[in-house]
Amino acid sequence: MSRKLNGTARETLRAAGVSVADWRERNHMGDTWMGDVCGCPDDRCIGLHHEGPDDCECLPALLSDPIEQWNNDAIEALHVDTAIKELAEHALQDCTELRTSVLDFADLLAATDGAGLTHAEIAGRLRNLARGQW
Repeated sequence: MSRKLNGTARETLRAAGVSVADWRERNHMGDTWMGDVCGCPDDRCIGLHHEGPDDCECLPALLSDPIEQWNNDAIEALHVDTAIKELAEHALQDCTELRTSVLDFADLLAATDGAGLTHAEIAGRLRNLARGQW
């Protein structure tokens, strides 16, 4: 069942610099808040952890939890690590493609005894290969 956060929960989040969307994401809830109206991810919080809708101590505790912050930092580091790996893989692919192009060009030169190109033309083509402009 979808619930909306109450005013106290929204104010607590705002004071902590956390948007409702960020709080949902931190609690792995997608686009819909599935926790209790007091801001606790446990949808049974009111009546179990406390009685009234505005006296929940779960939300402030969760927002100040160093383990929660560590988890968020770890997730962010994983995203950065993944981006670095993707860049490295892309660079490796580019190097492999460049190596293949240079070897193909060397084979062409060897098979055609220079293909009638001057040293300057060969140097120019090699420069273009390195720039990705064959």
